[in-house]
Amino acid sequence: MEHFIKIAEMKVIQEPGILKTVVGSCIALCIWDRVRKMGGMVHIMMPKSKNNSPLSAGKYANTAVSALYNEMISRNCQKRHLVASMAGGASVFGNRLGNNGRKPIGVENYEIVKEQLQQHRIPIEKEDVGGTSGRRVVFNITDGDIFVSMLNNKSYVTVKKTIREQ
Repeated sequence: MEHFIKIAEMKVIQEPGILKTVVGSCIALCIWDRVRKMGGMVHIMMPKSKNNSPLSAGKYANTAVSALYNEMISRNCQKRHLVASMAGGASVFGNRLGNNGRKPIGVENYEIVKEQLQQHRIPIEKEDVGGTSGRRVVFNITDGDIFVSMLNNKSYVTVKKTIREQ
């Protein structure tokens, strides 16, 4: 079954299943349990929450990682089996909007998600972030693969594994 994840939404499912979304400066964060074949996606819109409301936990980079992690753990996933993948974080508006000397939202989103994953000790296995174009993201719960296509391109590509020093 396929599920489309809207902005600030989060969903966790067991195999078989597909989670899909479309992101620009937002981040599509996917966490997968390699053993249980369970995975979740959250569509993160903004870097930081001002009110920490549980109703909007998926909307913000500083709360969404913990929300998705906690949901996975509550469904009997094991921390040692979890891996993360993410896509998005584009600067789709370039410098046209001006950020008053701040980093673009997509960059801030990515940096905070990465920091939060490090705090939870969840390794980032795959990522496709940055640039200036939005992305379609498809997360296959059965094998943990994510497929990304740029909005200005019609072909899907498998996201490359990030290289981590051992």
